[in-house]
Amino acid sequence: MTEARLKKIGLTRFDPSTDLGDPEGILDAFVQCLQEGEHVEAQQILASGLKHMNKSHLSKRYGIARRTLYNLMDAKRSPTLESVAKVWHALRQESLLSAKAA
Repeated sequence: MTEARLKKIGLTRFDPSTDLGDPEGILDAFVQCLQEGEHVEAQQILASGLKHMNKSHLSKRYGIARRTLYNLMDAKRSPTLESVAKVWHALRQESLLSAKAA
């Protein structure tokens, strides 16, 4: 998406180099894309964030199958709402834990 288009619809560019380690940043960018109807970009943001997170940790702590996490990172697949909700919850909890630790 061009910078002009982003500015026109009120979105900001998602900078993976600074935001991928931040669960709150991932959630914010994900929601922003969904609000604008950009489901492909929303899935890409979620996938990019998951690539930089410990899938074993998320799987054990939140009861999400590792296969589900890897499937969410596959652009050829369409995740179920249940899978997205589980990952959303996990990222939200991780964000809250990060905020408490800071």
